[in-house]
Amino acid sequence: MTIPPDILPTPMQTLLPSDISPSNIIGEIINSPDQYAGKQVEIVGYFHGWDLLHEMQNAPPMTRSDWVIADDSGAIYVSGLFPQGLNSSLLADTGTLLRLDATVQSNLAGLAYLEANNVEILRLWKIKFTLSGGLRGLQRVVELANTGQMTVIDQKNERQVTIQLSEEDVTKIAGLVEEAAHLPPAGQLPNCADCFVYNLNMQMDSQYFSILVNDINLAESGLAPLVNILMDLQERALSGQLK
Repeated sequence: MTIPPDILPTPMQTLLPSDISPSNIIGEIINSPDQYAGKQVEIVGYFHGWDLLHEMQNAPPMTRSDWVIADDSGAIYVSGLFPQGLNSSLLADTGTLLRLDATVQSNLAGLAYLEANNVEILRLWKIKFTLSGGLRGLQRVVELANTGQMTVIDQKNERQVTIQLSEEDVTKIAGLVEEAAHLPPAGQLPNCADCFVYNLNMQMDSQYFSILVNDINLAESGLAPLVNILMDLQERALSGQLK
């Protein structure tokens, strides 16, 4: 089956929701350490591992395991807790967005740093799901981001619907997107004249993934749970059951 050019994978734009935008406080902490000494701060910023971007002018203040977080105003070392699942020496992990609760401290040399109290990975993701084929010759696109905004486009009937999903639905989909991002390649698309073709493009933080399957290899691909929930949501959105 030939896939129409207008539903082939297209690049996805990076989405940065305003409610988890990077903070603008690290620069103030560095410039006025005495003013912030001992204070609790919340920082939303990017993981830079063991100074992998070479932006720090000093050695780690406490231990060699200290890592770097950066927001829109600067970068600073963090000591103590470490974001699970990330690798301090892996350049690919830089740019992962974090929410850090920390206490501002200074070492004996007077270098300000953050003592981590809690750290949370904020996964930014976006998916573009394209459904085509079948006996009805459907051509539909679902675009969904971690903000919960979902747009469904029925190209055949020239309809478009945009809705806001519930937090429960977004959380469920986020878990499935995380699993799908680690799936192995689906292999060559099996021949099937009347099958649905499912084209899934995903952006997880700064990484991109694309998987193309149809009804024959959907189950073995591991994508079925995510595809099924997206199929259900797009049907309900187009029928007016979701507002």
